[in-house]
Amino acid sequence: MIEQYKVHEQIGQGEFGKVYRATNLITQTVVAIKSVDVAKFNETPKLLELSMQEIEVLQKLQHCPYVVKFIELIKTVHQYHFVYEHCSGGPLDKLLLLQGHFTERKSLEIIYQLIQAFKVLRENSIIHRDLKPSNILIHNGIYKLADFGFCKPIKNDVTATMLGSPIYMAPEVLRGLSYNSKADIWSLGAVLYELLIGKCPFEEKSIAKLITAQDETDWVIPPQFHFTKQTITLLKSMLIKDPNKRCTWEYLFKIPLKSDGEFSGDLELYSDKPEQNVLQPSNTNTNNVSILQEIVNERCKVQFMCSTAHTILEQSQNKESPLIAYYLLLLANNRGQQLLSVIKNQCTTATEYFSLNKLSIHLKQSQDNRLQSNFEFTRLVETIAKEVDQLNIGLKEYKVILDAQSLEIKDNYRQNIKNYVNQIKQSNYVAFLDNNQEKTLLTHCVQVLDALQIDKFMNSNIDPTMDAYLEVRSMTKKQLLDRFDTLL
Repeated sequence: MIEQYKVHEQIGQGEFGKVYRATNLITQTVVAIKSVDVAKFNETPKLLELSMQEIEVLQKLQHCPYVVKFIELIKTVHQYHFVYEHCSGGPLDKLLLLQGHFTERKSLEIIYQLIQAFKVLRENSIIHRDLKPSNILIHNGIYKLADFGFCKPIKNDVTATMLGSPIYMAPEVLRGLSYNSKADIWSLGAVLYELLIGKCPFEEKSIAKLITAQDETDWVIPPQFHFTKQTITLLKSMLIKDPNKRCTWEYLFKIPLKSDGEFSGDLELYSDKPEQNVLQPSNTNTNNVSILQEIVNERCKVQFMCSTAHTILEQSQNKESPLIAYYLLLLANNRGQQLLSVIKNQCTTATEYFSLNKLSIHLKQSQDNRLQSNFEFTRLVETIAKEVDQLNIGLKEYKVILDAQSLEIKDNYRQNIKNYVNQIKQSNYVAFLDNNQEKTLLTHCVQVLDALQIDKFMNSNIDPTMDAYLEVRSMTKKQLLDRFDTLL
C-alpha cells in the first residue's frame, strides 16, 4: 500500500525506478506508479530538478487527451512515488514489434493524435526531445505522448543539449548543433516511417555511422510498399535533413488529415523561405558532445571486456578458465580506473592507452567550464565511478575464491590470455575447420582476442545500446578463422 493506493504487479522499469500498476481504493481508478528511491535523488542531485520540471510540464498539458496525465506525487521516508494515469494498452513499440508494421491508415491515425499532442506542446513552447514508439502509450484506442524526462521549456525556440534516442534524432541534434522544435518534427517523421515500414529511415550501430549514413544517403521507401501521394508528401516534408527547409509545426497543424487516418484533400509539399538562425553551430556544445561520446565509448570498452570475461567462465574450457577471466577483469579494472583518473583530471602522466591520452588532451583543451556542471556529464561520471567501484570489490572477492582453489596468479596477463585461446584452437582445430561443426567456440575465441585488442575492435562498434558483436557472430567459419589468425 502507498497511502490510498493498493499496489499490484510491476509493469515497467526505468533507469531510476520501477513502475507498478495500482488501484486507488477510494475511487477504484487504476493508475501507474513510478517509485524511485530517495537515495537515487541524493546520488544524482539534478534528478529531483528534472522530475519537478516534468511534473510542472505535465500539469500544463493536463487538458490534452493525447498526453499521459500526472496525478500526484507521494513522498515517503525512503521513496518518491509519481502517480500517473494507467494506459492499459502499454507502449506502442511492443505492439509494433508484434505486428511488424501498421497499415497506412492506422499509421496516419496515430500520427494525427500525436500532432494534436504537439499542438499543446507548441502552445506552451515545449520540446519533447525523446519521441519514439516506446514513449507513446495506448489506452482505449488513444495514443498518448509520455515520458517527459527530457522535455524542455524553451526561450527563443533554440537549445543545444544532445538528448534522445539516436535513430530518432534529427541530424542537427546528432551533430551537436543548436536546434529548435523542428527536431521533434524529424522524430515524428521517423516514427511515421517506422509505423509504415517497420524500421527507421536510418539505422546504424553507432552515432558515427548514423551521421555518415545521413550525410551520404537519402532515406527511401522500399519497393514492396505503396502509399498514397499525400503520405509520401508528408514524409518528404518532415524528413528533410536541413532544419531550415524542414516543414514547420504550423504546416503540420493545417494538413488535411482526419482523425480516422484519411486525408480529406490534397497535400502540398512543404516549401518556404529558409528560416534564419535555426541551425547555428555551437562550438562549445559540439566540444561537449564530442567529449561525452568519447567517455561513453571508453565505458563501452570496459563493459565489453567484463562481458567477455563472463563468457570465459560460462564456456569453462579448462581448469585455467577462472584465471583467464580474472586476468581480463584486471585489465578492464585497470582501464576503468585510468578512465576515471583522466575524467577527474588526476592523471598527470600519459596512460598506456592512446584513446585515453586523446580524451585527456580534449578535456584539458576544453575551455567550457560548464561541462563539469552538465547533468549528462555528471551522471555519466557517477555511473562509471560506481561501476568501477563494483568491479574493484568483485575482483577482491574473486581473488579470495582463486586463492582457496590454489590457482596461481601469473604475470603477463595478456600473454596468458592469448595462450588460453591458442590452446583452445589446438584442441579443437579439426572442429574449427569443419563447416558442419558449431562455430560457437570459434566465435568465443575471436571475442576474447577482440576484448584483448579492444581499441581496434570498438573503433567500429561504439553504440552501447546495440549488440556490438552481432556482425562477428554472423560471420562464416572461414571469415572467423581469418579474423582469428589476424588477431592472434
